[in-house]
Amino acid sequence: MIELWVPGKPRGKDRPRFNTRTGRTFTTPETRQAEAAIVAAWESLDSDSIPDGAAWLELNIIVERPISHYRKNGELSAEGLRNEFPHKQKPDVDNCLKLVMDALNGRAYTDDVRVIRATVQRSWGSEQGLLIRLGPIYSG
Repeated sequence: MIELWVPGKPRGKDRPRFNTRTGRTFTTPETRQAEAAIVAAWESLDSDSIPDGAAWLELNIIVERPISHYRKNGELSAEGLRNEFPHKQKPDVDNCLKLVMDALNGRAYTDDVRVIRATVQRSWGSEQGLLIRLGPIYSG
C-alpha cells in the first residue's frame, strides 16, 4: 500500500475551458497547481509505481469546519452539531477524484484505467488536505 498526504485546501478538477479567440481548450491554472501538488507528494515518496494489473484507490478529502460551527469556548455550536458530515462543502468528490487520478496517471500506475475500485469520502479535520491510499489488487 502507498499513502500520500497532500496538504492544503482541497480542490476538484475544473472543466476544460475553451478560448474562443484561438479555438483551443486549456486547463485552468488552479487545476494545474492542484495536480502539481499531488505530483510533488508522489515524487517525495520516491516510490515505484504499482505493479501491472488491477489497482484500488482510496481518497479522503479533509476540510476544516467553518468558524460558525464553534462556540467561543471551542465546543461545537448547535450548527456544528447539526452538521456531522461536510455535506455542504466543496470540492465535489467526483471532481476531486478525477484530479487525483489524472495527476497520478503515468506515475503511480501506467494508466488510470487500471483503477477498478475507488472509494472517496469528505470529512472534517483540523488540517485540510488530501489523504490518498492506493495499491495493487492481487488475484488468487
